[in-house]
Amino acid sequence: MDYLPKNIEKSIKSFEYEFDKNIMLENFGEINYVVDDNLKDKIVINIEYYKDFNNIDVNIVDNYYYLENYELTDTYLNYVNIILDGLRSKTFYNWELLNDNTVKITTSAKNIDKLKNNLSEKEQKELEIKELEKYYDEKINEIYNDSSKLEDKILELEESNYVLEQEKEDLQIKLEEYKDKVKSIIE
Repeated sequence: MDYLPKNIEKSIKSFEYEFDKNIMLENFGEINYVVDDNLKDKIVINIEYYKDFNNIDVNIVDNYYYLENYELTDTYLNYVNIILDGLRSKTFYNWELLNDNTVKITTSAKNIDKLKNNLSEKEQKELEIKELEKYYDEKINEIYNDSSKLEDKILELEESNYVLEQEKEDLQIKLEEYKDKVKSIIE
């Protein structure tokens, strides 16, 4: 079933803030905007949620407004009783719906446009950051591969150098032998 028991009801929690042109809404999910031009410098956030199972709060850090949805830990007995009632009536519910919140933001049309623009700019910046991360990851991989190739070349050259050093020593020994032979012939 894609619903909850009828006795589980949503509640509304309201928050009112002074509007700031840099407000950024985080973790709000889908937002319904309502225009009220009487709220020139105010923003009202109404959140519909299941208060018997969750607690909702809006935390503010700088100009970021975060929607916090806390599952209440002392409600497990409520779940058990409702699940048992459902089993007795052979009804299965979609408990994920308890996390569905309805967010309604009421403010002036100008402020709504600014909120949407801020969100759009944030999404654009996130895309740019992802592209930069991808670019730098590729560059790091290229550098790593180049470094690996250079390390292989260094090993190869060191081996070649070792062989040449051995050949040089062998040639020096032969040279000394020839010098001794020439010296012994001359004497």
